[in-house]
Amino acid sequence: TGKVAVNVPAWSSSDKVLRLKGRGLPEKVGGHGDLYAHVRLMLPEGGDSDLEALMRNRKR
Repeated sequence: TGKVAVNVPAWSSSDKVLRLKGRGLPEKVGGHGDLYAHVRLMLPEGGDSDLEALMRNRKR
């Protein structure tokens, strides 16, 4: 258990899966497996017209 800092690459989408080597569950033969983190991006509430325009242009 514990916390780990993860750097998410710029322009990552919500479909991105990050592999954290050696951060998973303990293995029977020693060491630890890998942990897979699924990126889920959430936009701030309240609407931002500049951000919305940027995202629309990025989608094309």
